[in-house]
Amino acid sequence: MIPEALFLASLYLVLGYFTAANLLQSLWGALGLRSLVLGRLSATAVPAEDVRRLGVWLPVSFLVPARADTTALTAAVRDLLALDYPDFEVIVVVSGDAPLLAEAFGLVEEARVYRRVLKTAPVRTLLRSVVEPRLTVVQKDDAGRGDALNAALNVAAFPVVCATDSRSVVDAAALLGATRALAEDAAVAAVASTVRPANGLVRGAGEVALHRLPKSWLARLQIVEHARAAFASRAGLTGLRALVNVAGSCALVRTGALLAAGGWPADAPLGDAEVSLRLLRKLASSGRKWSVRLWPGPLARRAVPERWSELFVRRARWHRGLVQALWVHRDLALRSRHGALGVVAVPYLWIFEGLAPAVELAGYALVVATWATRTVYPEYALEFFLLVVFFGVLVSQVALGVETLLGAQYQGVAAPVVLLLCALADFVLYRQLLALARLGGAAWALVPRKRTPAP
Repeated sequence: MIPEALFLASLYLVLGYFTAANLLQSLWGALGLRSLVLGRLSATAVPAEDVRRLGVWLPVSFLVPARADTTALTAAVRDLLALDYPDFEVIVVVSGDAPLLAEAFGLVEEARVYRRVLKTAPVRTLLRSVVEPRLTVVQKDDAGRGDALNAALNVAAFPVVCATDSRSVVDAAALLGATRALAEDAAVAAVASTVRPANGLVRGAGEVALHRLPKSWLARLQIVEHARAAFASRAGLTGLRALVNVAGSCALVRTGALLAAGGWPADAPLGDAEVSLRLLRKLASSGRKWSVRLWPGPLARRAVPERWSELFVRRARWHRGLVQALWVHRDLALRSRHGALGVVAVPYLWIFEGLAPAVELAGYALVVATWATRTVYPEYALEFFLLVVFFGVLVSQVALGVETLLGAQYQGVAAPVVLLLCALADFVLYRQLLALARLGGAAWALVPRKRTPAP
């Protein structure tokens, strides 16, 4: 039998944890709202035609890693090449042969001299398209996504890169505005963005023609989840130069900065979180003025899972990558020489992201335990409900309002009502299952692996 004093201490420890988490999320939201609104005003201040005419943009290299040559990959490459953007290139890295791409784009072998700054698995062949000069295909041995991205980064000819894949839909108008921030200010090292699901999109010629709510309720719930994450953490941490997800599929990064940081890790689970932390610590220790901007909207929309099994695995993998990346860069924590990244972002991620699923599930377990042991603490259940459920729904509603303010308009008069229902349903079963998946990812991170040394 657990002593009552210890039981009560556990109850109020959980309540204190969520009180602190909610206060911090409120602070990030307040800081982020200002930066998002100012960013939106800045983005719309100069028409796209003037940005093109004045040349206030930078050419972009799209890096597309692929394990196999598929019809979906061919369709995604066609969509990228159809983008209404002044100048860009598409670099596809395929493990093995690429007969479908060769047939679709007329690929021929090319003896090109390119830099080999990053070590990768052997590159077999470089292919260029005779019908589309902006397309390059790299055939190499399979060594994972990170290795493929590094091979593409070695080949990239332009000053800005954007990692994407066959599940993403790039927004050309947002891309033009985001590269304007890089062109106008040399101190901007990267431009990250919010995330919105691609499910329900109707595509036009190289652009999004219509955005309907997806038919899947699971995909709709993820709209709320991504909106809350953007408002409650990403926007606020960006203002502190402490956003850690700056090298994912929805970001633009200066090629030189990414090469200097060592590119993506070959250790697959680490992924975007690790390379982002490594990039930021390089910038923080450079002694030069630098910043990371957050574009007030998505640079690319990604297809989200519509099956529970796929969503469960993806969230577990993401949390595993986060925990392992934080462990690799554990020496950043509370180091003032790294600025807000060390003092604010890394401790916050350890305590309120890495440990969050365990503490949240413990909170639910304690609520159940109070009833199972007939030790009823109604004030605890009420406070836990207010802190976790009510506050979460409130943040979700504010986040969806901010998304609408920033231009996330879904077709159909019923869309706002549907999203309201999703914000309420988010805390019925969805959040708890995701907490289980993330807890599994944290446990997965404890599995011994080859260590990637911190720089």
